[in-house]
Amino acid sequence: MASQSSRDIQQAVYGVLGQDIQYSLSPAIFRHVFALLKWQAVYAIFDRGPARLERFVKAAPDAGIAGFNVTKPYKVEIIEHLNRLDTTARDVGAVNAVACRSTGGVGYNTDIDGVDAALASYRKRLTGKPVLIVGAGGAARATAYALVKRFGVTDITFVVRSPKRAERVARDLDDHLSRVTFDIVHVDKLEGDPRVKAAALIVNATPVGTGSERNRLPISPRVDLSPRTVVFDLIYRPRQTRFLERAQRAGCRTVSGWPMLIAQAEAAFRIWTGRDFPKKARRQLLNWDPDR
Repeated sequence: MASQSSRDIQQAVYGVLGQDIQYSLSPAIFRHVFALLKWQAVYAIFDRGPARLERFVKAAPDAGIAGFNVTKPYKVEIIEHLNRLDTTARDVGAVNAVACRSTGGVGYNTDIDGVDAALASYRKRLTGKPVLIVGAGGAARATAYALVKRFGVTDITFVVRSPKRAERVARDLDDHLSRVTFDIVHVDKLEGDPRVKAAALIVNATPVGTGSERNRLPISPRVDLSPRTVVFDLIYRPRQTRFLERAQRAGCRTVSGWPMLIAQAEAAFRIWTGRDFPKKARRQLLNWDPDR
């Protein structure tokens, strides 16, 4: 942050903003990094209801908060309370990292970096291929944007319970993306749909599979998965969700949300401090399983 000294950055308060997010592992990640750097910075959970969202964002700089991550359910809602968005966040229409300036909050989207890092080894496999994304929230928006911009995906179908919401997402993204076709299917009508077998990638971009919904699946277990499909669950706790277990039994290659979380965290850290994670921290974090 150009407006702060190195000492200020190393002693600042950071955190994650959301609702019902006590399960978040972001504090553990950043505390590990701060400890390796010997910083006195603090990373907290800011669990706030919708009525307190605007007040929190406005009060953050005066409270000594230098930056914070944003998670469910505020990745889209927070935009109206920010002073400015960077280009990617504006195009995606979702924010998951905020830098606190004296003039107001500046919104960024590091989900793009997370998707890129998590799926890097499948780049050639996905180029020009159809993809299914379960969900139509902020994470689904960012995932779709990343797959088109960085992987060359040209055909995306949103699997949702609210088609109207998905229509809005597709319309918003279509304004900023070219050479891509968007489609929508209701999650209850996915069984037997040929797009499932044709998909090179299926992404779960919903919270189904974590927290109070840990034992649920984002799509029906009767949906027949192809062993040629890569299945990516953005959920990082547990690292092995029921959805990934189901996909592995079908012979699919699977990717957990853990490497995405680490890449997101490092991108946010870079925005707030102008520095990268220590290489040792990145290596240790990628090998860490909090549920063991």
